Order: sequence, then structure tokens, then C-alpha cells
Amino acid sequence: MKHPLKKDQVMKNRRTGIIRFCFFAVLTGFTALFFIRMHPLILHTPDDWRYLNYWRDFAFTVIGRGWNPGRVLPEILMPVGAWIGVYFLMPLGTGFVRATAIGLAVIVTLAILLYMLSFDFLIRRKTGLGLYSELSVTLLFFLMHFWIFRSAQSGNTYLFDGYDPNLYFYYVIPYMLNFSVCFIWYAMGETDGFREITGIKKGLWWLIIYLAVFSNMFVSIILAVFTAIRCLSIVLKNRGKQNLRSTAVSLRYELAVIVLWLYSLAAEATGGNAGHISEENSVHFAAAIKDAVAGSIALCKQINKYFAMFVVLMVIILICIMITKKKSLGTCIGIILWGVMDYSYLILLCGVVGSEYISRAMVSACYLIPVLLIISLSAVSALELREDLITLMPLVVLIIVSLINTTKPVFAESPGTVRMKEKLDNYFVEEFMQADLAGSNEIRIKIPDWYAYELEDYDLYSVYIPSTLYKYGIISGEISCVIE
Repeated sequence: MKHPLKKDQVMKNRRTGIIRFCFFAVLTGFTALFFIRMHPLILHTPDDWRYLNYWRDFAFTVIGRGWNPGRVLPEILMPVGAWIGVYFLMPLGTGFVRATAIGLAVIVTLAILLYMLSFDFLIRRKTGLGLYSELSVTLLFFLMHFWIFRSAQSGNTYLFDGYDPNLYFYYVIPYMLNFSVCFIWYAMGETDGFREITGIKKGLWWLIIYLAVFSNMFVSIILAVFTAIRCLSIVLKNRGKQNLRSTAVSLRYELAVIVLWLYSLAAEATGGNAGHISEENSVHFAAAIKDAVAGSIALCKQINKYFAMFVVLMVIILICIMITKKKSLGTCIGIILWGVMDYSYLILLCGVVGSEYISRAMVSACYLIPVLLIISLSAVSALELREDLITLMPLVVLIIVSLINTTKPVFAESPGTVRMKEKLDNYFVEEFMQADLAGSNEIRIKIPDWYAYELEDYDLYSVYIPSTLYKYGIISGEISCVIE
């Protein structure tokens, strides 16, 4: 017979698990709906068509081999999204364009789920909050990604925004994976956790780290700085207690990640794209640095004024708590240092590769997410001090949602624009399929008069559309094409 207390604990754990599952199920459902219906990932640039078909032929990064040697993750993950659409949805009657859009949306949704689960795991492991307080902070963190740049009635960017479908895989998912690794690693502690993982679990953990580092050199700095700060923190704590060799052994995982990251930079510096950039980039380094700083300032000027006021309020609350309770000071300093070092690296990198990158929210997320973490830390500290403040969270969430939404399409292009681009993609696919059925290996396609937007890089569309359709079996062979 089970002890009554153990039975009650089992029932409580089961109830907690059900509530947490329902919370993330609703969050995932909303995210899937957002990227399938509200902001569908319709292919509409040559790079979208190209990278849908750009499979990484060698997953181990070799210095001097490839165009972007350090982009292992996106060059594997985006074609997987296409496979989901083509091989699971097209047999059910969905067209190629819509099927690939849904397949890509599934991958993006799962990446956001992993990101949010990692953050929730961090809150659960490192705080003493109850279930509803924990989930409230997680929901606040999620909503702030949409709130931060809501500054107009329509067409706003947000921290999950990749603009074009390929950029979700080359920038957004990589930054979320890097932060996810950091959240989990920090939650597991400094001396336990992953050091005790063995066998296949350790292999999977290192695979995830490998994919995070070799995802994109703009965002891999997130993990690199995190491990560097961990090293500094542990060295300072063990000063006078351990010799240098013992400290280095205890930091072997962190040091391994830093070495791996330096290797990824060396690989990128010797890749084909690096040579192309050095030939094309005529802007002096100092001028590019200045432009990058100006670009980051211009992006920050788009921050929602009410969000900025909320940041100020939460920072004041955090400072007051730290003064009175002497709590969270070390964590706060670490987060600030994390954001500052990320920003400094991005500015220097943009001085080399081009200042325009810093103006993308998905790149600047490297130093903006720490701002959201400071707000979350403030919320956690306040709830730990007075957990009855949880009664205010429904009202806070309602206010934030009201400040996010607008009377127009708040985050997407107008539905008419999206439908127009999808119609054009379907037109291209139909033309190639008809040519294939007719046995033709050449085709000339005229942009229809009903397409009301400017279409650039005709020659690239002519190459990437037929090669992608051939890759996924939509047409039976390569077709030479001229688009005019």
C-alpha cells in the first residue's frame, strides 16, 4: 500500500505536468497558426528557392571548404522542412508552394517550442516560484518578443521575424538554439548536470552544441560569450582554492566550446563567401563601424515606447530588490556583460562583412534578448519576494496583448500581398509542370500582368526554381528557363 503522502505527491506532480503540457500546447498551437496563416512562409526570393534545395553535403566543417563553411545547421534544417511539406502534405492534395510553406512553419514552430521550453526549464530549476508564477514569467518572456518593436499599425518587425523564409533558418533558428543551449546549461549548474551525462545523451548534447556553434557566425557569439562568462565566474569563485590545472580541467567543456567557436570563425574566414565579401566591400573598416553603430541606434529607435517604459519600471523594481535583499546582483551583472559583449562583437563583425546586418532584428536579438532576460529576472525577483503578485499577471498580460495588436495586419504584409506572391509561385510551378509534361527542356516565362510588384534577379529565379522542383520530384528533369 502506497504511503498517503507519496500518493498525494504523485497526484500533484501529475496535475502539474498536465497544466504545463496544456500551457505549451496552447503556445505551440498559436505559434503554428501564426506562421501557417497569419505570417505564412511563402517562397518569394531567389534565396528562398535556392536554400530550399541547398543540402549540406558534408556536415563536418573543414577550413577552406565551401561557400559558408560555418552554416551546418541551416543547410540541413531548411531542406528537412521542405521534405515535411513535399512528402507528407502533397500526397494529401496540398500544392507544392503551400506544402513547403507549412513544412517550414512546422520547423520554425518546433524551434520556438524548444526555445520556450528551455527558458521555462531555466526558471523552474533556478527559482523557487510556484507553477503559475513560473508559467506567467515564461508567457511574459514570449510576449515581449512581439511587443518590443510594435511601433506602427502594420508591418512591424519582431524578434522571431526572419523577413524571408530562408532567413528564419539562417538567423532566427540559430539564435534561438544558441540561447536554448545557454538556458539549459545555466539551469544545470556549474559543477553538476552535464558533467554527469554519459553515453548517447552526452553525444546528443555535443551534437546540439556543434549545431549551435556551426549555425551562423553572427549568432554563435551568444554561446561563446556565455561559456567565457562561465569560465570567468568559476575562476573567480575558485581563486585560491584550486591550482590552474585543476581549474582548467573543471572548465574543459566550456573551453572546448570556445575552441570550437574559434575554429568556426577560422572556417568562415577561409570560405568562398569571405573572399567575395572582401572583393565587394569597399567601405573602410572605421566607416563601417560607424555605420553599424548608427544602424543599431536606428533599430533601437523603433522600440515601442510603452515597452521602453516597462523596461525602465522593471529595472527600477530589480534595483530596489537588489538593494534591500542583496539578491540577483551577480546574475544581473552577468546578463549585462553578456549583452554588451554580444553587441561589441556584432559591431566589429559588421565592420568587416557589412554594416547593414546590425539593422536586422534577428541579428540584434543577440544583445536584445538579454534585455528581456533582465525584465524576466525582475519579474522573478518580485514574485519570489511577494508571490501574491501573481494576481496581477492576468491584467499585465491583457495590457501587453492590447499593446501588441492593432486594427491592421500587425506583423505581416497585407493578406493581398501574401496571396499575390503565393499566386506567382504557383504560376511558376504550373508553367514548369506543363513544360515537363510536354517533354520540353526549355521554357520562356513572362511575368503576368496581374503581378503588381517588382520582381528582381530574373536570372536567379531561372536557375533556382527548376533545380528545386527537380530536386523534390515535381518535374522529371532540369529545364532551361528564361523569365522576362
